[in-house]
Amino acid sequence: MLTEIYHQELIDTDQTELQTAFDQWERRAQLTEALGLAGQHHYMKALERAKEIPFKLLTPEEIRVWQRYLQKQYLDTATLLLELEHRSFRDRDRLDRYAHDLIPLNVLEAWLHCRQLGYFESYEIWSSEEQPDPILIGRVGPLSFLIARWGESLKPFEEIRQEVQRPRR
Repeated sequence: MLTEIYHQELIDTDQTELQTAFDQWERRAQLTEALGLAGQHHYMKALERAKEIPFKLLTPEEIRVWQRYLQKQYLDTATLLLELEHRSFRDRDRLDRYAHDLIPLNVLEAWLHCRQLGYFESYEIWSSEEQPDPILIGRVGPLSFLIARWGESLKPFEEIRQEVQRPRR
């Protein structure tokens, strides 16, 4: 079985969303507090934590592609209850019930390492009956990070993007 672990030695500082947010951080914090925008404050805290997380931060477009490609979502129980109404997955289940395949040892080790270091608030596995390559996601607030993929083919992301954008017959 093939695996990919998305641990990065150096955090990519070219991530536009992060860089833009940090450029005007103090002023943004003052304005969101004065306006009572608790959601924005929570989002800013997640972005601040993201600087310390050495895994790939998924862009909104990447999340949409993965959601269309892998339509089954396994969530932590608490997250499952909170997210039922807010996500576009067709099928959800509890993370502790994941039995689609045998998770590779190096993925389990990376997951435990993330948990021990407290990188993420919750974890998810996205999979599909039609697609043989699940992914492990770590979440901090509204942000999603790609921790690992495993499976038989591990198609390049660009190929997956093109596949989900093709009209279905």
